[in-house]
Amino acid sequence: MKIPTTLFAISYFAHLGLCEGISFAAVYPPPYLPYKCKDVPIPTTFMFAAAGSQLWDNGGACGRFYELHCLSPLGPGTKCTGQNIIVKIIEGKVGYRAPMFSLSQTAGKKFYTGTGRVKIEWHEVGGQGW
Repeated sequence: MKIPTTLFAISYFAHLGLCEGISFAAVYPPPYLPYKCKDVPIPTTFMFAAAGSQLWDNGGACGRFYELHCLSPLGPGTKCTGQNIIVKIIEGKVGYRAPMFSLSQTAGKKFYTGTGRVKIEWHEVGGQGW
């Protein structure tokens, strides 16, 4: 009886857009200027990211906001902080090795410790007033 209930719950949350995907994130270092989303200001909180090729959509991802949840670390000495973050897309990193989200150093420090990549769960959210 638990399996049908679980499947129902997953399909319900997916319908609401609460679980858009599971992928990977990493931190990318400065300089952050210039950046590809010319008409999108960098948030004053510095909570921003570059979108990987799966999200970039030839610049269509510019200005979108995503909430990220760290599922598991992938490198030695890397740990999730347990804090979800919301990032604004200001850049595209579309190389074949680029993760779904390349985080600013500020966003990365709030999200996980260490170096390397982390496995994440993500979904798009509204603008958060930035």
